[in-house]
Amino acid sequence: MVNQNIVYGGLAALLLLMIAFAFYSFGEMQAIKTKLDGIEKKTQSSTLMVTGLDKRLTDIEDKFAKQTTYAKLIAFYDSSCTQCSNEGFLKSIEASKDNLEKQGILLQPMDLKGNKNPAIAVNVNMAPAFFASSTDLALNSKLVDFMNALPQASFALKESSIGVTAFPPSSHLILSTQSCAENGTVRLEEFYSPTSPFARRVSYGNGSAFNDNSSAVFAEVSGEALAKVQKAYGEKIESSSHCIGIHTKDENSQILNVNASDETLCKEEVGEEAYKESDKLANEYGVFGTPMFVVDCKYVTKVRDSARLENAVCAFRPDICGRTG
Repeated sequence: MVNQNIVYGGLAALLLLMIAFAFYSFGEMQAIKTKLDGIEKKTQSSTLMVTGLDKRLTDIEDKFAKQTTYAKLIAFYDSSCTQCSNEGFLKSIEASKDNLEKQGILLQPMDLKGNKNPAIAVNVNMAPAFFASSTDLALNSKLVDFMNALPQASFALKESSIGVTAFPPSSHLILSTQSCAENGTVRLEEFYSPTSPFARRVSYGNGSAFNDNSSAVFAEVSGEALAKVQKAYGEKIESSSHCIGIHTKDENSQILNVNASDETLCKEEVGEEAYKESDKLANEYGVFGTPMFVVDCKYVTKVRDSARLENAVCAFRPDICGRTG
């Protein structure tokens, strides 16, 4: 027979062992839980650190964006010149402004009414016009691309040591001169190149015609247009023509097989002194191409046919054409 005291003693010892194991297990579980809680807190702390880093990076990006230096493109115009096609020029500015800004180009319209000095200071003699300084062109290649693309829209580019000016295909106001208008008379000056097919009848080096009037493109050149308008208005128009150099000897040789520059051809045609006077006057006006007409020493139009020339004269001097201003 088994001794009950031994059995109960064994059960008691086993129970104590189980209790001790339970306490040990609970302690281990608590330690594991504590470690897990620590790991979770560290994970949360790391997440917060990453979130904080993201925020700091975002703040730096925003700060950098605010500090970005934009290349500047100035759009000069003079609202006092009602015949200068300002409306179309300003519409093109409005249409381009947002897209240019996305490319880092800040477009700044500037009305010269009452103060022409900002444009004259950067050698811009006519308005409307775009101007980009050499400094701004060096800042942003997109600005260079924009200026280079303008000739495709019939803009004329003029370069200087200060920057690049782009003139739209419209009438312009000369900023650096005073009007020489007289009551009852218009002063109309034509500037032409002897090798411009839109200004004069031009021949190849072998004597054959380059631009005879059988082509609709060359139906009328500026010299013929001036003669026609002069005849129509008689003494109301005081006209003159100025031969200036545009094309080099190499250009004339390649296109026309003529081995002489425009300057040489002008001197042969009108004489050296007359050429020098014409060249000086062209620089004063800021002439950038031919054919070009200047009305009353103040207004410029690039036309080559008599109908458009007459319209331009009447727009600038409505009194001559019997129109109200």
